[in-house]
Amino acid sequence: MTLDQVNGWRRSAGIVAAFCCLLFCLSVVDGLSSRFGQDVNEIWLLPGESTPVNGPAGEGVRNPQDLKVASNSEQIRLDFEQIHAGFWLGGLMWRGTLATSSTIGAGDYTVTVNAKNEPSGKPFTAFRVRIFEDSASLQKQAASIIQRYTGVSPWWSAALFFPLAIVCSGIVYLCSQKREQLLRQEGKAEIYRISKNDDAYEVSFALGTRQGVRVGSVLTLLDHTGVRVGSVTVKDVYEEDATATVSVDCLPEPGFIVALS
Repeated sequence: MTLDQVNGWRRSAGIVAAFCCLLFCLSVVDGLSSRFGQDVNEIWLLPGESTPVNGPAGEGVRNPQDLKVASNSEQIRLDFEQIHAGFWLGGLMWRGTLATSSTIGAGDYTVTVNAKNEPSGKPFTAFRVRIFEDSASLQKQAASIIQRYTGVSPWWSAALFFPLAIVCSGIVYLCSQKREQLLRQEGKAEIYRISKNDDAYEVSFALGTRQGVRVGSVLTLLDHTGVRVGSVTVKDVYEEDATATVSVDCLPEPGFIVALS
């Protein structure tokens, strides 16, 4: 693989990685905004669908048989599965599955949960169940912009673009390593650090004693297009790296190349 090919692959992978990162962030923001913008006790379903639900339980509740359900529709069923300790705030919670009949009509319904031994008490949980006629109606009302226009959950979108961003970033890293190797074979290295010390600039690059660089060596400085723009004088050198001062007539930039004279 030639240097030009490596540069092309690295540039393309970098663009795709940046695009995937952007889409991942937008998906997460869209998912969070739609989640927090909707009442946690509001449930949207289609006829025949079911969803897991949970809520707080009173102190006297020890098992699912201590709870009762009230609803304004016989076509909505809530089955309790277990009583468990709350993860964030402690206390007792109930867990169950809310299911709808396949013949239920579109509209808004209510489902409340209370203890059997407190028939007149305030419900532990009150759900508002919105039933939509079909998938198109549900999608049209979705709080998520991504889901509203594509029919795909923003969390599925985030789960897709995150690994793609990781893979493309890995390709960028591998191409950078290969590019550094090819440049070194030509006696060149890209500047990876620029700092200003007093009135002079210092640059660091991946050429060292293995490539014949010594303290006091004067190397050529090339711009992004390969045109000579100045020189650097080595002040510190290691086996694979060196630091040099830049001539005062040149302002170094990231991506400039240092070449053996």
